[in-house]
Amino acid sequence: MGLIYSYPNDVAIEDDDAWIGTNAENKKTVQFTAQKVADYLNINGKISVANQYGFRFRTIETTARASMFFSGGGGSGTDFSSITQLIVSNYDITGQFMPNFFGILIGSEILISHKDDVNSFGHYTFQAYNAFSDPNFYILDLAPLAGNNTIVNGEYYYISSLNLNTNNNDKNFIFNQGTPAATWNISHTLNKFPSVSVVDSAGTMWYPAITYNSTTSITLEFSAAFSGKAYLN
Repeated sequence: MGLIYSYPNDVAIEDDDAWIGTNAENKKTVQFTAQKVADYLNINGKISVANQYGFRFRTIETTARASMFFSGGGGSGTDFSSITQLIVSNYDITGQFMPNFFGILIGSEILISHKDDVNSFGHYTFQAYNAFSDPNFYILDLAPLAGNNTIVNGEYYYISSLNLNTNNNDKNFIFNQGTPAATWNISHTLNKFPSVSVVDSAGTMWYPAITYNSTTSITLEFSAAFSGKAYLN
């Protein structure tokens, strides 16, 4: 084997180009291709990009970190333009804790895009995030603006903020009551005593008795049980 400096430089790197290295598990000498190294960096989020956070889409409800899925599972092949809700892990592929960032996304536009296919994406308004049955995940409520192609099982996608709603005087939170109930207990992220507007699933306004338990919790009591939404501002 010649001296390293005696070999010519490769001025046009290609996916199948390779170099020699050591496998960490068994200490054997192996080859690494440029494509495999690039995949490793992308999938594991080793190159950080501001306001871009990676997750793997799965068709099962899982406890795995850095996962996102639909409630009840399934959904591979769903058009990005029809997605209105996703269940997303508290942590992205780099191990960053996400809920604090979700809070400032409310009212902003986001992009969900395939890690290496610019033509697979969804463009949304981030409406709200709520606790999921698994405390390590949150429900993201999305309003589709545009999209192309479909979301695919096992692929990695990045959630990117396109603009941030930084007007602290216009904080808002949307609570979804999916099953009929006469008492709604709401935990929110506004850190204040918000005004409240309530509509049932038919769009009719209701006027509850409101108890402010704290700056992050309220209880709404109604004269009858129904499902709907509460808008907190």
